[in-house]
Amino acid sequence: MNFFDSILGFILKTADQIWDMILRAFGREGTHTCPPDSLDLSDLFADGKTDDTVEFQRLLEQSSKHGNPICLKRGMKIRTTGPLYAWKKARITGPKNHTAEIILDAVLTGGKRWINFGTHPPPPPAEGEEEPKYPVLRWTGSMECVKLVVRPQCNYLEQAVTELVYIHAGDGFTIDNCFFDQTRMDQLAGNCIKTGYALLTENGAGVKVGPGRITNNRLYGRTRGCITKHGGAGINLSDAFDIEIMGNVIDGFGDDAIYLVDSMDCTVEGNDAKGVESRIGAEGGSGHTFKLNTLERQPGGIDGHWAPTSTFFSIRPKFLEQFPSKKERKEEG
Repeated sequence: MNFFDSILGFILKTADQIWDMILRAFGREGTHTCPPDSLDLSDLFADGKTDDTVEFQRLLEQSSKHGNPICLKRGMKIRTTGPLYAWKKARITGPKNHTAEIILDAVLTGGKRWINFGTHPPPPPAEGEEEPKYPVLRWTGSMECVKLVVRPQCNYLEQAVTELVYIHAGDGFTIDNCFFDQTRMDQLAGNCIKTGYALLTENGAGVKVGPGRITNNRLYGRTRGCITKHGGAGINLSDAFDIEIMGNVIDGFGDDAIYLVDSMDCTVEGNDAKGVESRIGAEGGSGHTFKLNTLERQPGGIDGHWAPTSTFFSIRPKFLEQFPSKKERKEEG
């Protein structure tokens, strides 16, 4: 490449960046270029009406096995009516201003977890088992710039605990700049992002999730902006370690905005949370860093007044022998 080609390439790239800034300033879609190895989405209807569950699951399987990204395009509305599974290398991406949607529009059965990372569809439960045994297939991929929407009257919270995204097993995964929208649900929102406890290793121990990144996302629950109590958690991690939870906006979860259970060495920084009785905190585990987070809440949820609080996290010490320290993990390589 000669000097003039380099200058021309720089000018064109700069022009594209300026054009993107102008489009975003007016609420328009900027340049969204899919990688050349992206999967073919032509078999999706993506009209928000037709059930795309089977085809989208097929794409997730391809991405999980080979690492080719599922690159959603502007205006796509992928309607699903059942649980989805992605593992290992699976990657999903979309336009930066969330103009493509993946939609849940049905009553979920079984474990009532919508998007399951780190495992594939399980076999039927054995006789006497309440839940099937999920295989451990650690998710190392990413989900970026994706909008997840729960439609009204899907009533997926028939049980006390339900998750939009459940990370069964992950190592080096990223969830970044995604939009989780549960504001239109008829029932109270469940957990938005959850890890831990659902999987067991061959020796019967719980699967630890980490490291990973949950950054720059918007999580909106059903109780956003109102004084209704309860309604699940925004980010609720169990048995996790080395997870960066940074720059997220979490609003409308009546219980915990961010809560870590039996986890270690997580960084919770720069998050903006608002919830009726929400907490940002941890129970069990150790080594967490809480820094520059903000939280508005309504103690009791009855006065309609949102008050900032600085006493929003508490840690109940609990020694977990099954967790090696960060130093020990580094020494073990």
